[in-house]
Amino acid sequence: MKKTLLFAALAALILGCAKKEQPKPAAAPVPAKPASVAFVCFVKGDVQKLISGTWMPAVLGDSLYAGDCLNITDKAELELNDAQGKLVKLLGPQTDEVTTLLQKAATAPEAKQESKVLKNLKKIEGKKEALTEQTPTAVAGIRGTQKRQPVPDTTASDTTK
Repeated sequence: MKKTLLFAALAALILGCAKKEQPKPAAAPVPAKPASVAFVCFVKGDVQKLISGTWMPAVLGDSLYAGDCLNITDKAELELNDAQGKLVKLLGPQTDEVTTLLQKAATAPEAKQESKVLKNLKKIEGKKEALTEQTPTAVAGIRGTQKRQPVPDTTASDTTK
C-alpha cells in the first residue's frame, strides 16, 4: 500500500512538472476616461453640443469633457456645475469650447439682477414728478337693513318636578 502511494505521488510530481504553462498575454492598459469638466444643471432654449462631428441638443445631466464644444443660441440659457462645484450661468449667443466658456464666465463680473419693484422705483425717482395721494370722499350705505333685535328672554319651566 505504501509503495502504490509513493508511486502515485511520484507520477503526479513528474506529470505536474512536465506540463509547461503557456505565458499569459500582457493585458493592454485601458485608456483612461477624460475627466469631466462640468455637467448640465439647467437648459432653456436651443443649446447644442458637438459629439463626433454632429450637433446634438444638450440635455439635463449631460457630462461635458475638455474639448467638447457648445452652441448657445440667442435668448437661450445654460447652467453648468463645474468640477469645483461652482454653478456657472451662460447666456447666448455663444459658440466655443466648454473650458473656454467656463474661463470667460469666471473672469466676467457678475451683474446683480434688480427686482422689478426697484426698477420701477428708480423710474419714478428719475421722472421728478410729485406723487399725490387721493382718497375717495363718498360714503356708501346699504338699504333695507334692520337693527339687531335682542332675543326675548323666556325662562324655561322645569318639567322634572
